Amino acid sequence: MQSYFSYLISHPHQTLEKHLSEVDKISHLALSIKHTQISLGEREKLELWRKLLVYFHDFGKSTIFFSTE
Repeated sequence: MQSYFSYLISHPHQTLEKHLSEVDKISHLALSIKHTQISLGEREKLELWRKLLVYFHDFGKSTIFFSTE
């Protein structure tokens, strides 16, 4: 069964689900190569913020205002 995001379009050539997945992978990699001196607890908070930003940065694209022609 496909998810709700499988039917939404992020860009003319890409679904919102695929776009968010790719942004998640790229941002995770970018953050992982940063040399930061933070504790494990702070790193977990940073990871939570990263995920929130990834999955909400195109929130409007999941609305009827963006998805209809």
